[in-house]
Amino acid sequence: MEADIKEKITRILLKDNYTEEDVTYFFVEAYKLLESSKQEKVFNIIGFYRNWICHSSITKDSEKIFDDVYVLIRARSYFADAIWRDLMTDKIIKSFGKYSFFNLFEQIELFLKKYLNQISINWKDLRIKLYKVIEETPLSIIVNKKEIFRFICAEFPEEIDFDHFKLLVVADNVEFRIIGKDEDI
Repeated sequence: MEADIKEKITRILLKDNYTEEDVTYFFVEAYKLLESSKQEKVFNIIGFYRNWICHSSITKDSEKIFDDVYVLIRARSYFADAIWRDLMTDKIIKSFGKYSFFNLFEQIELFLKKYLNQISINWKDLRIKLYKVIEETPLSIIVNKKEIFRFICAEFPEEIDFDHFKLLVVADNVEFRIIGKDEDI
């Protein structure tokens, strides 16, 4: 089974250009490989994006993943709106920073080294197609059956700005438009 999964992933990644289906299939198959080798916690960023691709909400472990944001949402009444918005923006950037494309790239590189003898990939095309897949699926973070916030990828122009990410995050019915640079978070 492991050899078959590795062969499928290799066939996908050796292409010059990927489709959205290729990217989806890569994350699903990579996660299968990680599960079978009990490494899904080590490669948690790959798992996060696989979940985002396959599901519209995350409930399992979401409170742990976005703990700082969750605590701040619960404490909103203790802050003036402007202060709360500034604190939330900072916490959202830091929370998302753990799962940024920059960190994803590093984790995919480790995955490729460990499982596929370091084949090279077209990272820019993979990122563009991944972005197109997840922009169609806002990701709700659910705690105790309540949506605490939602990630919505903002559209990039045709030529993606490789060094930046754009997010629209809705928390406690307030929109946060985040534009950041991967290396800054």
